[in-house]
Amino acid sequence: MIALVVRNLGPTIARNVQVTFSPSLPELSTEDRSLTLHLKNRYADTIPTFTPGMEFSNLWFVGRPDGQGTFHNTEPTPDKCTVKINYEATDKTSYVDEFFIDVDLIKAETYAESSTAPEARMKVMASSLTSIDRSLNALAKTFERAQANKPTRLPGLRRWFRRQRAKP
Repeated sequence: MIALVVRNLGPTIARNVQVTFSPSLPELSTEDRSLTLHLKNRYADTIPTFTPGMEFSNLWFVGRPDGQGTFHNTEPTPDKCTVKINYEATDKTSYVDEFFIDVDLIKAETYAESSTAPEARMKVMASSLTSIDRSLNALAKTFERAQANKPTRLPGLRRWFRRQRAKP
């Protein structure tokens, strides 16, 4: 996924903010069930005030793989587009910022992830929790079977529980 993020990084309020696209975003109806409709509606009108730190984020590219490992956009947004932002400062000075979106350039990003990074640690924790869950389920099934056959004794399990209780 690739998102278009419009953010006020300046120290003051931006006024009368207009965001336009070239080429224009396609005309869509509410029946299209496209996220691009929300993007288009968000920037259809002038934004009266955009405070410092304010951020608008919308999905631009939602990739779905084909059978050959290539991702194709499910949204009707163009792969290459110029985003133009017109706005005024509090002193009425007008500014224009233009940014070029190139989906192929963004898709070419590569990165490495450290095994100590939070995301990698979360994967290890999820794997460990899955293992614990399997073990507990197996133990519960053994216990249920033992309860169903009342005369069966579980001396090993009882000894383990006693040792656990005796630990400081």
